[in-house]
Formats: sequence, C-alpha cells, structure tokens
Amino acid sequence: MSTTEKEIKIYTAVFQLAKEGKDLNSLRVQDIADAADMGKGTLYEYFGSKDEIIEKTIEYFFSIEVDLIKKMIAVDEPFEEKLRKFMLSFVHRTQKYSSMEVLVTHTEKISATCLLEKNKERMATLVPVIAEILDQIIQVGINQKIYNENEDREYLSFSLMSALAGFVMCIKVSDDPLHDPNVAKAMKSAMRLILNKE
Repeated sequence: MSTTEKEIKIYTAVFQLAKEGKDLNSLRVQDIADAADMGKGTLYEYFGSKDEIIEKTIEYFFSIEVDLIKKMIAVDEPFEEKLRKFMLSFVHRTQKYSSMEVLVTHTEKISATCLLEKNKERMATLVPVIAEILDQIIQVGINQKIYNENEDREYLSFSLMSALAGFVMCIKVSDDPLHDPNVAKAMKSAMRLILNKE
C-alpha cells in the first residue's frame, strides 16, 4: 500500500515535533495537525488515534532508513569498503539526526502497550528486516571469500551484530563522533573482528 502525500506530511510533522524535543506522549492530535498545517479532521481520515499516527510515523521512517542501507549494500564494491561505508553511516546519522533515533528517543515514555501490544503483528514485521540486512552483508562477505560459505550463518550474524553493537555504543558516548579518535579506533577494532583479521 502506497503512502499518500498527506500521510508523509503528517509523518514529517511528527518527526519535526520530536526533533524540537516535544514529548510525543503528551502531544495532542491538534498539535500534529497544526504542525502539518491541516485540520484535525483530516488526520482522522487517515488514522484512528494519536498512537496510530506515532506508530505509523516510526514505521515510515524506519522503512526509509532501511531502504537507504539496502541500496548501499547493493553497490558492487569490495566487502571491506562496503563495511566501512556502512559503519560510517552510523557516525553520520548522529550528526544529521537519524529520524529513527529521534523518534525512538521521544517515544520512550510512551507505554509499551501503545507501541507494541496493540499492534504486535504489524510492529513485529519490522524486526526481521534487520536480520535480512545482516544476512545480505554476510552474503556479500561469502561471495567475496571473506567468510567461508560453510560457516554457520547464525554465528556470523551474531559476530557481526556484536562488533557493530560495540561500535555504536562508542558513538553514543562520544560528544563528537566524526572527530573523536576513540570512535576511529573502535571502528578499526570492529572491522578487524568482522573481517577476522589479527
């Protein structure tokens, strides 16, 4: 199902409100309508509640970021270069306000019931997407003989995820990831682990 221009305008309004530091938990539908420059009734033509607007906003921006990552993975280049660009995308995202990071940060106070329980099935469809991206990266590594094709895929996935998680944690605690020598060191260490280099 395609996303309409009005829906995109609504999602962008929610993102902008979150970026400005507004507490999405206490936000009213009228606040979103005002930010989107449309009537409150128009929002109810597309959504049944504020919770649904926020959930669908998260899904929308999640899919955009996932599509960008998939396009990057699809580029034909050496595995090490692909991995370097993939990891740098995390660093740059902190500088440009990742839509997902902003939205998730500002929905932490919203009850899990609101975000997950009511729409378990729909939200659950987002989880395998991450596994699919990791699997695509691993497949590139196998195709380029970085990994042994007989290696356990689940083990490779856990290894990749662990190295990336450590790197992302280093970014999170840095005041300036783009210029922090510790982030650069963490990236080299993570790449060494992923590439099985001494």
